Amino acid sequence: MKTLDKYSIDIFGLSNKRHEYDFEVGNAFFEAFGSELVEKGALQVQVVLDKTETMIVATFSIVGSVELICDRSLESFEQPVSVNQKMIYKFGEEDEDLSDEICIIAKDTHRLNIAQPIYDFIALSLPMKRIHPKFEDTQYPEDAEQEGLLVYSTATAEDDEPTDENNDTPSDEDTIDPRWAALQKLKGREN
Repeated sequence: MKTLDKYSIDIFGLSNKRHEYDFEVGNAFFEAFGSELVEKGALQVQVVLDKTETMIVATFSIVGSVELICDRSLESFEQPVSVNQKMIYKFGEEDEDLSDEICIIAKDTHRLNIAQPIYDFIALSLPMKRIHPKFEDTQYPEDAEQEGLLVYSTATAEDDEPTDENNDTPSDEDTIDPRWAALQKLKGREN
């Protein structure tokens, strides 16, 4: 966790005004979190703190790229990252997360570690489907997409043809599945 200590900001003696901080995020940062979501990257983080008597509004600007593995080809590729997010830290009695953007921190807090919000903002900016840029322009025929919609069907080409009422061909209503007929026989025995 010593790697993440450099993402701490001393807030105890800060005056009530705007403060700017710059950080670099690299491979060691992602290794410290031990997640397989992102393992490598190079990003610049600028954090602007607007401190008042009751709260600190932190604005995060993160720019750079991370290395991802393509879901289709398993090749690694660089995914650009550009994030602008805010976090609000309100002073209170004890530490508590109210929402994704609002946290309560104790009034006597000396240092604010921003490593977790940085990691979360980067992770949330990544696409769910990780596709190498060389596959992004790949178009699939419409028929292939339509085939994926049909899950199960017992209909045949003969079932799709309408029957004429004057014709002696039995309609779908007259035809009984033999399995249902067997169940009807069992039901008749019980009565």
